[in-house]
Amino acid sequence: MHKLFAEQLVHPAELLGFWLKSLTLVMPLAQFSKKRWPTCAAIVFILAVYIPCFLKAGWVCDDWMIIDHWRLHPHWWDTVRSWFPLFSARPLAPIVLSTITSLYCDTPRWYVCSQILLLSVAWGLVWYVWHRLCGEKAAAFFLTAVYLPSIASTLVFSPGMQHLAATAYVLWAASLLCHERAMRRQGPWLLLSGSLIFLGMLIYEIFLPLLILQCLMPIYWTESSKTDQSAKAMVIECASPIHCVVDLHVWKSVARTTVPILAAVLLGLVVQKFVMPRYFPDMSRLAPGGLSMMLRTFLYWIHAILIQAPILWADGLVRMHEAWDVLALAGALLVIISLVLVKSPTDSASETIDDANTASQSGNKSDRVSPYAETTPAGQGRPQTNPFSAQSCRVRMLRIVCWISTAMSVLLFVLSGSYAAVYGNDNRKLSSLWVAVALAASTFWAQAPAPQSSRRTRWLQVSLCGALLVNATSFLLQRNNYLQSWQAQQMLLTTINQETQRVAVPQGAVLLVAVPPVVPTNHNDECVFTRSWDIASALRIVTHDQVADAVTLYPWLLVQGRLMVDGPRLVVDNLWQTDVSRESVFFIGCELKQCRPAGIKDFLYRSLGTLPPVIVELREPCEPVKNDEELLHVVRLATESLNVHPPMSLPARVTQRWAEWIRTVLLGKPAVPLHERVFHPTIIEQEHYSSGHKGTTHGR
Repeated sequence: MHKLFAEQLVHPAELLGFWLKSLTLVMPLAQFSKKRWPTCAAIVFILAVYIPCFLKAGWVCDDWMIIDHWRLHPHWWDTVRSWFPLFSARPLAPIVLSTITSLYCDTPRWYVCSQILLLSVAWGLVWYVWHRLCGEKAAAFFLTAVYLPSIASTLVFSPGMQHLAATAYVLWAASLLCHERAMRRQGPWLLLSGSLIFLGMLIYEIFLPLLILQCLMPIYWTESSKTDQSAKAMVIECASPIHCVVDLHVWKSVARTTVPILAAVLLGLVVQKFVMPRYFPDMSRLAPGGLSMMLRTFLYWIHAILIQAPILWADGLVRMHEAWDVLALAGALLVIISLVLVKSPTDSASETIDDANTASQSGNKSDRVSPYAETTPAGQGRPQTNPFSAQSCRVRMLRIVCWISTAMSVLLFVLSGSYAAVYGNDNRKLSSLWVAVALAASTFWAQAPAPQSSRRTRWLQVSLCGALLVNATSFLLQRNNYLQSWQAQQMLLTTINQETQRVAVPQGAVLLVAVPPVVPTNHNDECVFTRSWDIASALRIVTHDQVADAVTLYPWLLVQGRLMVDGPRLVVDNLWQTDVSRESVFFIGCELKQCRPAGIKDFLYRSLGTLPPVIVELREPCEPVKNDEELLHVVRLATESLNVHPPMSLPARVTQRWAEWIRTVLLGKPAVPLHERVFHPTIIEQEHYSSGHKGTTHGR
């Protein structure tokens, strides 16, 4: 035994060699962390925020429909075909959906990991470009902010259907990188960029407002096209933004970078509006309606940005104790320290210029040109310009372009006839606006402040860090609620399935389900089951097609005028209907409650996605609905007695009152009393007829 033990001992020289080899591997990582300290802090914070999602997140809303499609059409090509004509305007979208369902089947965790991975690829590419343009801290701030889309949270928390948006953003980010390469090198980069945008148009055109960054890149880029192989890169020298605006060479470069993007967008619209409608119904989102509809969509966008978003963030501050966990708070403090207190290597303009001078004297052509470095053509002396004013000009132009991109997001709503909202599943449409805002805010970290403005810039940066924390609070609340939503969905489906088995519902039955639309701790309308296609798809899966169709009933439908009883017929959202005289219709009512309020120990448990559990109460057992009177009774019961709490989110309630005022005061439509709305055509239907807007099936 002693001999065996002696053979297992490690010689001191071997141990020393092992540690030396380990140090040779660790040192480059440590050196990278030193140079990229703000980015490393941002990555730590992002991981702390998203670890609970990796562990406990699941599907929501449209995701159930994807799984149901895969179950009915298990072969890849059959799944692709099954999505037409719904996605006829986005003919490559079914390929994305069919691929992920073929790979991940019915395992929610794989969808979550894949969705976050795709978004990470997209934001990583943008980080790379932004780091070259603006420096370390600006890129790190963007990376932190873009992962916290509080006003577009569905982009993250709907890991099935939002694979389309994630894929589209990857293509856009790759196109941005190609444009950046085209500014520095010769080659087919612009053609490749346009090709990527064309592919993105056929998947999901959500990135369209961000294309202004590619088109106007010559205005804010730090070097212009090269005159010949031996000449050094030219920099747009400017003391004010006006010089960039009137410079003819700059606008020639803008035309050169805009042509492939414009061609790709126009070609995508031709496919959507002229090619695909020859074979399928026209499902293009380019359907603005009349002037009245365009005005309303514009006003809704303004209302979402100026009213809904501040209300959402204020509600998050009130409930801050329910949002944060120990890991996320530690990561956030690490980010703030790295941005505000730690000096980055790019904080000094003089250091950067000296580095550029050294590189030019040594004959090295660095692939990276600093935002602060100014070069001149070969053979000419360097002009004595103020490095702060030149860099400040470029940063101002970049910031203006980002804000233009932010404002252009309104076109997504005006040209599609849809309403902007920061709450619920529909806030996915604001994701491009959030990306543009994150880019614009990050530019305030891009320049080394001149001595006379350093104090003002520092206070502005501290304010941005405070705004980042406020936004993170709202996002973390939504993260916790979506984790609880997945738990609630599973419990509700189990309860409903047990009830349908108890009463032995016939094959092909239709189920009217009174369930809460959101979680008990509602903050931003984090949905449980709100649409006909999510509850129907989920129940078909759980009951093995015993239930053929279903719809959720809850009080908001009555308040918002989205449901109508017409004799034996029930209509919801003008998208779903049933007739009790022709179909086997059943009704069931459930409520959700949280077993206990959040406590101190949840501050630790939330780091791993462990939240106070929810309880499902069966309030109305499953029973048949046979005639008009019973239908009206169960609808009244579902919309006036059950699931009254929790109420709509604060932004949704304010918007509801504002929308009713618009309808009655500005549009002159008669107000319908709440108790009579169940008998009247829905508000959506009235707007449909008055505006002439062509509706689509699921509004994605």
